[in-house]
Amino acid sequence: MAAIKVGPWGNNIDNQFRFPWDMGVVDHISNIKFYYGLALTGLEITYTIDNKESTFQIGETTDTPSAELKLEEGEYFIGISGSYGTVLRTSLLTQLALETNKGKCVSVGEIRGNRFSFNVEEGAKMVGFFGGVDRPGPPRGISAIGFYMINN
Repeated sequence: MAAIKVGPWGNNIDNQFRFPWDMGVVDHISNIKFYYGLALTGLEITYTIDNKESTFQIGETTDTPSAELKLEEGEYFIGISGSYGTVLRTSLLTQLALETNKGKCVSVGEIRGNRFSFNVEEGAKMVGFFGGVDRPGPPRGISAIGFYMINN
């Protein structure tokens, strides 16, 4: 079954990023960590493809995570919301929240700027993330985010 790209939200022009990132489509996301300062500075996502566990990191992930959510087997993300705005003359995600099919939620930041929200249709799930960062080297922040969706 082919995955559909949904989004992105944040600093992008015609879905083009100056510095893009893409974790691709995965079988299962088992853990997500958010790193947050004045804005969302990094993500660390542990996932499985063909029974092999890997970790995807983007942005600044050296400090203690601001928030973390471990997902159980059979648990997956069904909703995303947040905001993006100008932080130190750069457009970055200022708030991000993800919700699972089991009612768990992980959230960081404060709503500032433009808001976004999306819930997948019943029977669908998020199976990966993509987006952009504000620049290629440190310090950097997450400037945009979208996700891959499939029907269960």
